[in-house]
Formats: sequence, structure tokens, C-alpha cells
Amino acid sequence: MSGRSARLRGAAHLARRLVGSLVARRPDDAELATVDALLGPAEAIAWRRLSRADRRHSLVVLGRLLADRPGAPREARRAALLHDVGKSLVRIGVVGRVLATLLGPRTDRWALYREHERLGAALCAAMGTDPATLALVSGGGDPEWRGALRRADDV
Repeated sequence: MSGRSARLRGAAHLARRLVGSLVARRPDDAELATVDALLGPAEAIAWRRLSRADRRHSLVVLGRLLADRPGAPREARRAALLHDVGKSLVRIGVVGRVLATLLGPRTDRWALYREHERLGAALCAAMGTDPATLALVSGGGDPEWRGALRRADDV
């Protein structure tokens, strides 16, 4: 893939995420029950601290993962819900997120936002998240499930 097509793909992904952020609906009772069944109490609290758009996004990622791989193990399903939990530690609006992604770490807050994966992994470790889920949240773990999660997140 050329640099130009990669940039266009990235811009399209950001545009979809921006629109999705603006129209995200709250999780319904069935979705919340799924979250509570998969996550421990501390993890569920951390998940609920995500913005409405980030909670919706994590549920969409979980849905895509299960549509593609119905037999996904518990740790992959948990990682789908927790993969962006570090964003709850960096409070910037939707426009700030887009700018931080497009323009890079120009401010301390934008730099911190770009580290949300590392922050989320540290938060999960502090909450006692199991090692297999923690590895996936950290961007590592089983290559098969790491790839499946990335595909579910990047659609």
C-alpha cells in the first residue's frame, strides 16, 4: 500500500470515528449485561468511565470480532471491551482527538492521548486484569487474536 493510500485510508477511518462519536447511542441493558458478564467489577467501572462514544466503539469492536470469529476466547472478548480504556484517563474532546491523531503530539495532552494503549495497559494491570487479556490490551499476546482484534478495530 502506498503512503498516499494509507493516509487516505487513515483519514476515512477518522471520519467514520468522528461521525460515530457524534451519534453514538448509549449501551442498552443487554449490552451492559454482556459487559458485566465479561469484565470484573473494577474493569466494568473503568469501562463505564469511557465516553459514550468509546463505550459504543468497544461494543462495536466486540460485535465485529464475534461476527468474524464466533469462537473467540474470553480474553479476546475482554480485550475488545478494554482496548481503549486508557482514553478515559485523557479527557480531550472529539475534535482534539482527531487533531492529536492527524497532527501528532503537539501538546502534552495530545501526546498523552496518543499513549492511550500504554495507559490502558497500566490501568488494566493495576486492576488485576488476567495476563492473556492484558497482553492483548497492550498490543501483544497471541498473534492470531491480536490480529483479529486489530481487524475488528480498524474497519
